[in-house]
Amino acid sequence: MLSMSAAEAVIEKLKAANLCNPVTLGKAGESLCEIPVRPNNIGLVLSSGLNSVAAVAEAGIKVTSKAMSGVINASKRGSFWSL
Repeated sequence: MLSMSAAEAVIEKLKAANLCNPVTLGKAGESLCEIPVRPNNIGLVLSSGLNSVAAVAEAGIKVTSKAMSGVINASKRGSFWSL
């Protein structure tokens, strides 16, 4: 299990390679965007897709990606242009 400082170091490397722009990082036992971060886990909110997560996995670091609050069927979304 990576420590928070090790996770932050990985994120800094991803940012330097323009692969990651995290919105926020959450520690175990805290809530992140109203979603609890379980013990021995780190929560990460990304606005740039999962390319950075794939890069971390390819580097040999175990990752799990879950939609924690829910998913929306793409056909149910409205058009951006109608906003």
